[in-house]
Amino acid sequence: RAAERLEFSADELSVEDAAGKRMITPPQAILLRQVRINMLANTTTSERTSQKMIDRYSLILFDFARSELSPANQHIVDYVKKRVAERSTVKISGFTDRTGNEDSNRKLSLARALTTAQSLGLTTAEINGYGSSVLLYDNDLPEGRFYCRTVRVVVETPLR
Repeated sequence: RAAERLEFSADELSVEDAAGKRMITPPQAILLRQVRINMLANTTTSERTSQKMIDRYSLILFDFARSELSPANQHIVDYVKKRVAERSTVKISGFTDRTGNEDSNRKLSLARALTTAQSLGLTTAEINGYGSSVLLYDNDLPEGRFYCRTVRVVVETPLR
């Protein structure tokens, strides 16, 4: 359950839920470790096999009912563009949340994938628009719907 009320002082930490159940803890030291995350690195996973390098980019997000790239997304596209070699094969998949009708979502997801391919300068990429037929995140939450408005790019580059 989520905390309804949270209070703290130098002597105690007190949390109370909606049912009135209260938990009190004495103060104690909490060890913290600071971690810095590069946002572009967070959008990428890489896998190396004996034959190829596979890079997956997953955080190209779009505004509601839009297929234009934002300036932040253009930075990600520029980053991806530098990693596409002449021998690379590229797959671009567009997605939407479940808001709206299925046909409109499919068209919108395809438009997002095409916009990304165009921004990458690619004419030979495999492009798919899945609409809301594939939900990447829980659409019962606003955050889940937001993250579903995305394009995923997979770049496979032969090592030989």
